[in-house]
Amino acid sequence: MKRIYLLLLPVMLLCSCGGKSPKSLEELKEGTPADSMMFYFGQIQANNYFMDMETDTMLRSPEARAQFMEGLRKAMELEKDFDHVAYNKGLKEGVRLAIRLREFESRYGCEFPESVLLSSIETALKSDTGVNVAEAQKGFYKIKDRFELQAGEKELEQSRKLLAKEAPGRGFEMVSDTLYAKDVTPGNGGVRFKDGDRVAAEVTATTLDGKEIETRQFPDSITIGAGRVKRVVCLAMHTMTDGQTRSFMTTPRTLFGKEYKGLYLTADEPVIFTVKVTRAE
Repeated sequence: MKRIYLLLLPVMLLCSCGGKSPKSLEELKEGTPADSMMFYFGQIQANNYFMDMETDTMLRSPEARAQFMEGLRKAMELEKDFDHVAYNKGLKEGVRLAIRLREFESRYGCEFPESVLLSSIETALKSDTGVNVAEAQKGFYKIKDRFELQAGEKELEQSRKLLAKEAPGRGFEMVSDTLYAKDVTPGNGGVRFKDGDRVAAEVTATTLDGKEIETRQFPDSITIGAGRVKRVVCLAMHTMTDGQTRSFMTTPRTLFGKEYKGLYLTADEPVIFTVKVTRAE
């Protein structure tokens, strides 16, 4: 995206080398070299925000933009009076880690003590022997995976409840507790597909409001039940006959696995995927 959006970033326009800072945007643009440089630098930062906003809907509201500016001002106020490299590095890491802890707490529903984190870092830094990073990573990810499993189970249960509430009103009938189906076009009749059958399949997917979702990960030629094919897609095909098209409603995690986050989907919002399938010759 090459457009440059206009967004006032007054916190970034505080520096000027000589003279009184102009007040209007046009004056800032043509002001002192420092004013002018900061004006354009601010526009670039604003454009970065707009680019992030394209993929993160949580950033789009006026309230979110105001919160962003509040956080930006606070960080700028903290850092502007200090010129020590190590201090500034600690400040930046502190902000990053504070955000990461809040993400952990939101994701896992557990309070993580900052005091333990800070004590662990400080103790390690007082030693000249360094850190056994392999041991640290092994311990961290072992426990994190346990939290992730618990969160995933909770997430799936919430998704099942939402599916059960949403699907019937849209004409879908239950196939399993994570899969609902409805006919789009009839097939040629005959027996339903089973594991081991080779088929040609067209798979498309959308959010509930109709936004298309990338489905390149689903091959056009499928052996039902093969390891590389998502089990939910195979289960969907078990309900179909040659030449049929059906739509299915499921959870993002069920259809895409952990990769659903990279598609900017939320765990608790069902997705719809449509399958057109014909028997391969």
